Amino acid sequence: MAISALNSIGKTVKVIKTVMRCAEEEGYHNNHSYMAHSFKAPKADADAIYLTKEDLDKINALDLSKECWGMQVARDIFMIGVWTAQRVSDYNNIRKEDVKTETIRSWDEDGNLSERQVRTIHVVQQKTGKKIVIPCNKALRDILDKYPDELPHISEQKLNLYLKELGKKAELNEMVDIRSTKGGEMKVEPVAKHDLIHTHTARRTGATLMYLSGMNVYDICKITGHSNIKTLERYIKANELETVKKITEAYDYFK
Repeated sequence: MAISALNSIGKTVKVIKTVMRCAEEEGYHNNHSYMAHSFKAPKADADAIYLTKEDLDKINALDLSKECWGMQVARDIFMIGVWTAQRVSDYNNIRKEDVKTETIRSWDEDGNLSERQVRTIHVVQQKTGKKIVIPCNKALRDILDKYPDELPHISEQKLNLYLKELGKKAELNEMVDIRSTKGGEMKVEPVAKHDLIHTHTARRTGATLMYLSGMNVYDICKITGHSNIKTLERYIKANELETVKKITEAYDYFK
């Protein structure tokens, strides 16, 4: 199901502008109208959801022992995506050699040295080429420990199918209002949450849960690889009440 026709239109506009630019460089025209600010690619935020901690708990609680290998692996791959907050092109291709154990040394005010071991995942993002180092939380470490030889990988198409099925089995049936454009008109359509889950939901979920945990947005950018806060904001899907809860628990000003 197409969530929004705007994104398809936007892709077409981008192609037209690219063709016009190439044609101008080759001397076929000198019409600069395509560069006008008004001729821009419209875009709609098609991925409108993230999964709450409660949603993730429901998915993790599923007994998949009688399900196919792909279903079991899809859950683990998706959770790796959540806890790393990476794109599917990155989290679905993590190798064992990308997982490292770092020794973190620190000194207290008396000059005493302490050391601790931290497991990390090193990723070179395929889209941006950025080198990212992600600390592993316990949930992520537990998944990594399940695969001592090599981490699993399945195609993105199959992964999306399995994720929607996992959402159904976990009874993530909340109806979500999705705004879309059809025939140039904005429409609102209720869609079951499990039907909206796909590979990119993991990245949005990870970024949002980091934000709600109180993590500094600049630190979140270091993990997600976003170059600025404004771009990151599009990924944080916390609603107003969740944001109020986060703020009032974090700051004495509101107590």
